[in-house]
Amino acid sequence: RVTRVTDINLLGIFNSSPLEIGDRFMSSARGKRAASCFGLSSDEGFKKRFATDLHSLRNLSKKSAVILIFLIFLLLLLMHYFVDNLVFSRDNEFTPHTDLMSLYQSKQDFQKKIEHNQQIINDSVEKISQAKKELQVLLKRFNETWDQLNSKLSNLNPEQKGQVEKVAEEVVQNINTNNNDPEPDLQQVEPVLIPIAKDTDQNIQDNVQNTNIDKQDKNPEQTVNDKRREAVKKGVLHAWNGYKKYAWGADELRPVSKSTQNWVNMGATILDSLDTLYIIGAKDDFKLAVDWVRENLNFNQDMMVPTFETTIRVLGGLLSAYQLSGEQILLEKAEDIGIRLLRSYRETPFPYGSVNLVTGANTNAGWTGGNHILSEIGSMQLEFLALAIATGKPEYAQRTLQVFQKLDEMPKDDGLYYLFLSPYGGWGSSQSSLGGLGDSFYEYLIKIWIMTGKQVPGFRRMYDSAIDPVMRRMITKTPSLSFLVELNAGSPQRKMEHLTCFAGGMFALGAKNKQESEIGAELTRTCHAMYENTATKLGPESITFNPDGSIFPSTRYYILRPETVESYFVLWRKTHDQKYREWGWEAFQAIEKYCKIPDSGYSGIRDVQNTGEGNYDDLQQTFLLAETFKYLYLLFSDDDVISIDEYVFNTEAHPLRVYHDVATWPEDITKFFPSATI
Repeated sequence: RVTRVTDINLLGIFNSSPLEIGDRFMSSARGKRAASCFGLSSDEGFKKRFATDLHSLRNLSKKSAVILIFLIFLLLLLMHYFVDNLVFSRDNEFTPHTDLMSLYQSKQDFQKKIEHNQQIINDSVEKISQAKKELQVLLKRFNETWDQLNSKLSNLNPEQKGQVEKVAEEVVQNINTNNNDPEPDLQQVEPVLIPIAKDTDQNIQDNVQNTNIDKQDKNPEQTVNDKRREAVKKGVLHAWNGYKKYAWGADELRPVSKSTQNWVNMGATILDSLDTLYIIGAKDDFKLAVDWVRENLNFNQDMMVPTFETTIRVLGGLLSAYQLSGEQILLEKAEDIGIRLLRSYRETPFPYGSVNLVTGANTNAGWTGGNHILSEIGSMQLEFLALAIATGKPEYAQRTLQVFQKLDEMPKDDGLYYLFLSPYGGWGSSQSSLGGLGDSFYEYLIKIWIMTGKQVPGFRRMYDSAIDPVMRRMITKTPSLSFLVELNAGSPQRKMEHLTCFAGGMFALGAKNKQESEIGAELTRTCHAMYENTATKLGPESITFNPDGSIFPSTRYYILRPETVESYFVLWRKTHDQKYREWGWEAFQAIEKYCKIPDSGYSGIRDVQNTGEGNYDDLQQTFLLAETFKYLYLLFSDDDVISIDEYVFNTEAHPLRVYHDVATWPEDITKFFPSATI
């Protein structure tokens, strides 16, 4: 405002007072020109104005100097910090930029870890929920096994009890003194418990897998059985893989043409194979089958299905696999189909042969003359009783149990049950047979007695009463073989069906004396002869025989039926006679030779006497996997793999659990049991 800085310096503004500087400035030519520019006529006025402005300038300069010095000091401090701490890190690790990026990355990594841990927590919750369900199943089985063990231990003599107590004390002591190895050495228990189990003809194991006790010195016979069992397992997987490849989701595979056949539209092969896959340890395939059930099985179809076949294959298959695995979806589907099948009942006590799954419409086949079939109405009790117990709903068992009550009350000619029953009451024929149309009724009489823990005398009485006229009138003995024949109006027919070959095992299961045991063994030997006397070593659908015991195939096809190997299995478990395993191996080898299609499965054959090509019927029956191969696999397994003391097999070979707590069952079930006396 006044003059240039150089002029101010000349005036000495930093060393003089404002008035002195004003006098000095006014005496100069520049000062006079400035006074004239500002319009100040008086030298005194200009000096005062100049002095005031200069005073302000000095104060401002001092403040600016202080601020400038402070800023320079701050700049030096920041540069020192930057040089000493940031640009060159003392530890030669990171620059500030790197540190910031590292911090950001650490944040991102931490966030990912949080998300990962959250997923682990969610998965763990799901697994805990599943484990809880499995634990409930295991706890139920443990309680059942505990009750069985207490019952079995009560049958031991004092010496045996002492042995068990001694071993138990040693095991407990071993657990208490060895914290690093809390698992008891089961090998020290085995030498004591196994003989005791044999002495009492009981087995305290309840396990569907092979025993986990290592057998260190396997004998040659055991090694052979292991190889044979493995061969059967490979057969199961060959049939299953062919079905998966060419018929997945269909009822049955046609292995020659690599096509399919449907008759219930439920993936019948899958449902019939579930428990077999579980028993042989095919975990991945079992899971695949269960997933198919969960995602694809739908019973809400407006179609007629055969009541009996759907019960034994579908309901029986689902219930058995549920009991073995604990998979809840299997029980849910079993209950669904069970409710639909119960619509086969009308006002009469007997179910009708076919039922519509949606509308409940039902009827009997025209070829029966509108009659009910004995084997069909009398072979649903095991499945619906198991369903009632599993769901806690007694009503599921009531209608089927009433069938036995009604049959028990009906008048009979010499105790014989006939094959057909009128919907209006009374018998519909005068034929008796343990072959087709009659077979599984007799089977279920003894098996429901076993299933209920042998605690319901009414079932045992019904079986004994039914089997008495069979032994007296339907067993025909020749010099070489014994036959179980049909009766037509009381007259024996010299023929026997492959279906009848289950009876050897039935007599063995129900034998209460030596005579019944011998009948079971003799009938099984006859069924073996039916195989042995053909060119393919496979059994025909039926045979006729002469009085001298010579036999001839009358219906010559073989459709992979299981009844003969079923009896081999039961007789082996009951007697441990090695011949039954040998006979079973012969049958399996014949199936491999004449029924196996190399890349797709197994087929029945049209003529058991034809060893040439082109003999296939091009159908892999569902019961090959459900029954034939399952019985053969178990034939070469240890006795505790599906123990016959703890399971009964329905007529489609689906193992169902034996119940030992019948005394605690509700009256809504027990009131439908047959009476102990008639």
